[in-house]
Amino acid sequence: MVDTCLTKLIRACLKIQVLLRPDLPTWLRKHGRIALYKLCSASMLYPRCYVLKGITRDDSPKASGGFGDVYKGRHGSKTLCLKVVRLSKITDVKPALQGLAKEGLVWGQLIHPNILPFYGIYYVDERHEQICLVSPWMDNGDLDTYLKQNPCVARTPLIHDIASGLEYLHSESVIHGDIKPANILVNDAGKACIADFGVSSIPVDQTLVYSQTVTTITACSYRWAAPELLEAGCRATLASDVWAFGCICYEILVGKVPFDDCIIDSQIICQLLRGTSPIKPVPITHQDQIDADMWKLVERCCVCVPQDRPSCKAILEELRGTSLTDVNGMNHQAASDQLQFQNEMRKEDASIDLGRVEQILSQLQVCHKFISLETD
Repeated sequence: MVDTCLTKLIRACLKIQVLLRPDLPTWLRKHGRIALYKLCSASMLYPRCYVLKGITRDDSPKASGGFGDVYKGRHGSKTLCLKVVRLSKITDVKPALQGLAKEGLVWGQLIHPNILPFYGIYYVDERHEQICLVSPWMDNGDLDTYLKQNPCVARTPLIHDIASGLEYLHSESVIHGDIKPANILVNDAGKACIADFGVSSIPVDQTLVYSQTVTTITACSYRWAAPELLEAGCRATLASDVWAFGCICYEILVGKVPFDDCIIDSQIICQLLRGTSPIKPVPITHQDQIDADMWKLVERCCVCVPQDRPSCKAILEELRGTSLTDVNGMNHQAASDQLQFQNEMRKEDASIDLGRVEQILSQLQVCHKFISLETD
């Protein structure tokens, strides 16, 4: 009976783009996440609504990394970014697909103007053994590239963008786990967008907890890693995301990377173990003034005791006066634009009988209570 209810729930919730709808009720988003996670974990497959077609891809990658390659793709007049996993041997297929499936699961449920939009997944080959995650192509590149090419751009709005995106993630119970300039992209409007959710986690409740057993600090990420992440058996936390945010703010304001006097990772690790803050005092001149309150905020983000760091909500409240942006309006527009593009590619009916889905969930809850009583 339970399996039958779950099957009906999955068919109702995952056949279409339910989790991407801005008007989705809270109860359905919660149970939809649980069903989606369990289904993807068991099958290593995506909901059908995530699968995209009709995409062309350039022959050569634009960038390469430890995970794989980044290609430029197209669908009609839309330029796309295709993140393709690189497989060196046949035994790499299953873990690689699991990793991309989890990243797509996290990313696919996030819609915010300061989160890089997730369009879906594209199968490169007919055997479905090589897949890529699809997002819009960002001509401005990552944060570091953008600041070097635009040295006179206003810095505070970029800080506000990153804080807004990170606060949204945390409000959705998502821990990013790898905040750094390479994972912050800048769109055509000059807005910063958080990207790359390969090591993110979703601790929602006792039913759904997707997180790593331990946190693996990705290559070249020690400059932005909180000191507690060096401890054995550690996990990324909301507080470690805040530390990384403080490090990025330091770069934006000062133009130097954290621990810029350290050349190799072992030197950075020694500094972290000693409790040294990556935020150095900066002499303020009238050519390059840094707001005193902003500087204090950055320093508070990079204190060694995690509990002493401000929350993203508190950070955003302090930054409210620096921007008059209608975040709610932008969020609605971001959701509309994302769904419009996905609908054009999929041509699927986005209607759903929410009453029927709620009825199925109620049946499922009754079934679980009945089983619990029998077990007792």
